[in-house]
Amino acid sequence: MTHTPSADNSVDARLAAALERLGQAVRTAWVEAGQAFGLSALQSQILVYLLQNAQGARLRPSAVAERLQVTRATLSDALAALETKGLLQRIPSTIDRRARELKLTPQGRRTAAKLSRWNAAMVQVLRSLPAGEKGRLLDLLLRLIAELQACGLITIARMCRSCAFFEPDVHDAPEAPHHCRLLDQPLKLVELRVDCPDYQPVE
Repeated sequence: MTHTPSADNSVDARLAAALERLGQAVRTAWVEAGQAFGLSALQSQILVYLLQNAQGARLRPSAVAERLQVTRATLSDALAALETKGLLQRIPSTIDRRARELKLTPQGRRTAAKLSRWNAAMVQVLRSLPAGEKGRLLDLLLRLIAELQACGLITIARMCRSCAFFEPDVHDAPEAPHHCRLLDQPLKLVELRVDCPDYQPVE
């Protein structure tokens, strides 16, 4: 008689399943946001990332592909479609004229600003959580992202938890246990950054 292995019902497996459901919600939100402008989820993500980029609105395609974890070929197709729609331009780099940088057009910036509200429904749900729970949840999620980055499932995560300036659990205050050596001050859990412009990787 053959024995069919039972499904893994451990807490770890259920947590992974819950995260997968959250991932589905995120993908659905991006798809629905883009549909209003005739854009794919990836095209929408590109526009929003360029708008929110701390260095301005210019990045090389290779950097965007790495950040969004897509192949350069996939990104190139999406960029071509965005150029055709008049939402961005690929212009010569000011540093290396052989390279290209991405620049949003005025129409692209307006569209990206509207797309930046893609997560409005999720933000509304999170607003109902107590502040203390939100801080602990953010800290836990950033710990998880750091571990996923360490094992190669996430390529870029410019966040506090993986930053050279970050010192975990050095203060007694439960609402501000960590320390930022760049700012030289305690970090409240609710102040932890997901994408920090001052990020420095640990060497």
